[in-house]
Amino acid sequence: MVDLPASELMIHNESADHNYLARLLASLDEDDYPVPLGVFRCIDKPRYGELLEEQIKLATRNQGRGVLRDHLRAGDTWQVN
Repeated sequence: MVDLPASELMIHNESADHNYLARLLASLDEDDYPVPLGVFRCIDKPRYGELLEEQIKLATRNQGRGVLRDHLRAGDTWQVN
């Protein structure tokens, strides 16, 4: 272990807008560097499922519920022989 002054230390912020330090920490080779442990990246964004549900609600509100049978029989179709 090496004693360093606080001015020489890099403090990792897992909630930072950029992710380059998190990617750097994740790619450190354990043969050459100490193994970093902890949270590398923590961002507060909506999950895919939440965004999808909101998109479905918006489309249903604007266009109505719809009928699957009508959707399947609409538009171009093709036949596989």
